[in-house]
Amino acid sequence: MREKLLLFVVFILISFKCYSQQFYAANSLGQLLLVTMTNTGPTYQYVQGCGDYRYFSIAISGSKIYFNSVNGVLYSADITTNTYPIANCTQISASVAGNALTIDKEGVLYYANGYQLYSIDSKSANPVPKLLGTMPYSAGGDLAFFNNVLYMAAPQGIVAVNLTDPSKSTLYISIPGKFILGLANVVKNGKNIIYAFDSEFSGTNILELDMQNQKVVGVVGTLPFMVYDAGSATEAGIVERINISSFNINQECDVFNKANLAIVCKPDTNQYTFTLNTGQKNTTGIFNSLAPGKYQLNIKSNGVQLPTDTSFVVPDFTVNNPVITATLKNPICDITGTIKLDAGTSNAAYSIKYGGNIFGFDHKFTGLAAGTYHFTILNSKGCVADEKDYVLQRDVCPPIVVSNIKVDPECAVFGQASVTVTTVAHPDHYVYTFNNVSDTTGVFNFIKPGTFDLVITSSGGDKVTQQVIVPDYTLNKPAITYMVKNADCALPGEVKFTVNGNSNGASTIKHEADLYALDQTIKNLSPGVNYFSVLNQQGCVVDTLLVNIPQNECMPIVFPNTFTPNGDNINDIFRPNQNSDPVIYKLLVYDRWGVLIFQSKSLYNGWDGRYNNKPVPSGVYYWVAKYTLPDNKNSTQSGYVTLIR
Repeated sequence: MREKLLLFVVFILISFKCYSQQFYAANSLGQLLLVTMTNTGPTYQYVQGCGDYRYFSIAISGSKIYFNSVNGVLYSADITTNTYPIANCTQISASVAGNALTIDKEGVLYYANGYQLYSIDSKSANPVPKLLGTMPYSAGGDLAFFNNVLYMAAPQGIVAVNLTDPSKSTLYISIPGKFILGLANVVKNGKNIIYAFDSEFSGTNILELDMQNQKVVGVVGTLPFMVYDAGSATEAGIVERINISSFNINQECDVFNKANLAIVCKPDTNQYTFTLNTGQKNTTGIFNSLAPGKYQLNIKSNGVQLPTDTSFVVPDFTVNNPVITATLKNPICDITGTIKLDAGTSNAAYSIKYGGNIFGFDHKFTGLAAGTYHFTILNSKGCVADEKDYVLQRDVCPPIVVSNIKVDPECAVFGQASVTVTTVAHPDHYVYTFNNVSDTTGVFNFIKPGTFDLVITSSGGDKVTQQVIVPDYTLNKPAITYMVKNADCALPGEVKFTVNGNSNGASTIKHEADLYALDQTIKNLSPGVNYFSVLNQQGCVVDTLLVNIPQNECMPIVFPNTFTPNGDNINDIFRPNQNSDPVIYKLLVYDRWGVLIFQSKSLYNGWDGRYNNKPVPSGVYYWVAKYTLPDNKNSTQSGYVTLIR
């Protein structure tokens, strides 16, 4: 048994049935045989059946066989592909005695018993034989329809039966001297014809009848047994054309712009062969991977049905696809390529299949070498909507070209330089090595004077070496002198710079975070070494100066508490220590009565013990000293001094 899947409908195909020029025959022994007409003559095979196994008269309708036995029992059965092809025998009536049987297209059985013609409805729930009338001819052995007319085999030949009034039946073809028992309606070369069976004890001659011209064409074959009755799928006189039930064209989900065709024919016991004008052929009616275009289809049956020809069109499923644009970046040097696809406003409704994975249209395909890349565009159902191929070519990697090497004084550090290397635009990566330092920027800072090798290496394999000279910028520093004011006591020092000659762009002086004009006195300087930067108008250092601010020692003023003005040159004068350095000074001396007896405005001019040029007596005297030290601090001291003579 073959199985055919057509849109999930399974049809059981019969391996033998009433094929073209094929019929069943009941012989004189009550056996059933399947006869096939070939180019070399008829062949036959015995068919196992059911019922009482005695086939006297038979009739065929589709996959049903009707037969009555010699005992007058009428059966129906199914023609199958089982070991016993005639199966499911069901008794219709027990009182059908006749030697001729056929069926019309409505399922009404006709049989003859001698001169009497009967009918019985096979589809009735209670089939009962019905006498239609008496014919002027006796049944020889079979009935068959041709062009909607019932014909009967009679001893005189072929009788045209009048179903309205059997008594008016007439002899249609006279065949004298022949013993015609069986009739079979078959298809030959696409036309309906009648075979008549001239039976003798030794066998049966098969006569082909020309029904239109009412004559016998001749003997077309011989069977080695007596044929009592015959039946075929066309014995109702109707040859059907193959009927297409459904014709479905659907887009292939997994194949780009291809369709599958599924043809379902009206159920029949025959096997069909489906042939396209492309040469494709099968027995399933299913064709896959059909490209867009117009096709011709021929369907043939291995039975009696007439072939059917039709045409169909597979549409171009791409007409509604979005326009796919691609942005390609070729690989170059050691830089891999990229591909970015864009479906415009349809980006969200479609996806991309590549390398067995699914990506959205927001994905960029990277790391691509030179070659051809195939992308499958899927719709929202995951079916193939489009296929795209894009080619990446490896671009030529350009050589290293140095366009400029800029050497500038380092802005923040005097005497050092910054080196900036500029190369022609390139796709790969460069490594710049200068002064034993490597980086990818080509910018090197804080370089001391000297001659250096610049080495540039590209990731693409190129290499360039070039010599770079960094000049000594200290040789062109501005001519600047300065004057220093020392720090006194707590008073800070000062310095003033003066340009004498080439200024080399000097504009300002920077000390710590403060900026000063070149000719400005810079005050509040701490004692010790002070660092000054000379800046140009751009704020860059053009010189550095280290200026030492000396600290003048600030000695305190101390007065003695006794002195001896006796002329021995030892402690003869009352005055403070002489190593201090007040900027303002005044000393006042009073006697015990408060009389001012001495005053001086010089640290070095002291009291010698006289008043009005006369020595004063020994005793205790009161003094007051007012002074200002170099740090501008005003002080007052007072006390008592003892004069000893």
